[in-house]
Amino acid sequence: MIEKKVDKEGVILHVKSNVIVKLENMLNGLEYLKKDKTLPRNLRIFEDATNAEVAFNINDIDILIEKMHEVVQEYNTIRHAVLHDSPKSTAFAMIIERKKIDTNYMLKIFSTTYAAFKWLNNK
Repeated sequence: MIEKKVDKEGVILHVKSNVIVKLENMLNGLEYLKKDKTLPRNLRIFEDATNAEVAFNINDIDILIEKMHEVVQEYNTIRHAVLHDSPKSTAFAMIIERKKIDTNYMLKIFSTTYAAFKWLNNK
């Protein structure tokens, strides 16, 4: 589920991950970001991936990174805070965080909502 909300900093995209996260889900979400021209060009994303289970393999990460590179070209910056509670999901996100190739895409992993929003709103 993707929902646009407004806070004192402007629009923030709230994403609630499916219980089972497939590669197709991730690619569809990235395609949404690429096509939605109403989103701010300095985009903030809060993704709640708690209780979500990754259903793709580590070899698919390069496919995600390639799509992320394509999407980020449409934005000045993307700050993406993701909330994880599963060791496997956290590990996959950490790999993506370390392998990313764009300096204007910032992914950070959190275990609390408070810390995630503090980081998203810190410029």
